[in-house]
Amino acid sequence: MAALSESPGTSQRPWYVTLALIATFLFAIGAGIEGWDRVRQYQGAETKVELEGIRDEPTRLVIKQRTDAFLEALHSHKKTSYPLHVALFLVSAAMATFSVRILFSKGFGRALLVQLVSVQAALMVARYVVDGDAREADLALQRAHKQAVFAMVGQDASLVDPFVKAARVGAPIYLGFRTLISLLIIAALLDSKARDALDVADTDESTSEFE
Repeated sequence: MAALSESPGTSQRPWYVTLALIATFLFAIGAGIEGWDRVRQYQGAETKVELEGIRDEPTRLVIKQRTDAFLEALHSHKKTSYPLHVALFLVSAAMATFSVRILFSKGFGRALLVQLVSVQAALMVARYVVDGDAREADLALQRAHKQAVFAMVGQDASLVDPFVKAARVGAPIYLGFRTLISLLIIAALLDSKARDALDVADTDESTSEFE
């Protein structure tokens, strides 16, 4: 009967711990999709650029050249980038699993989740560094394609440039934001109230199985 009584460890979970678990799940899904998409590209998935309706042959040639440049940049770092993205996908899948388990139950996994968040944050930084050439080549490809589409519908193609610049500047800002949030998630999960709400609850549940 002791296992059924309310203990300090089963007190209400702090709001910031719940928020950290939700953020962990969202980060896991986002990074997992990014990792899987890159893995598919390395496994032969086509990089499709819509050329239908673009009748200007020089423009089509430019887009084809930008596509080839992107694929060349992508594969030039395959030995490093491919295993990195496989690891990113697997770590993110584990993060999603444990964050949901902890969010909706009192199962174990807080300490492991902290490690997974740390590893994912490091992988995202490594990914940003390794994929620098491919990222720039992809921006050049997207710029050429969008300019062609704008010109085709009669819009000013120069309007594309601000979006390209924003994407270039936004990439490190996004990485910094993710890293900061990851550190806040780790701090929340390492907080003493989080340990009381999660770890002690685990002990109570495991004890109840034998009483």
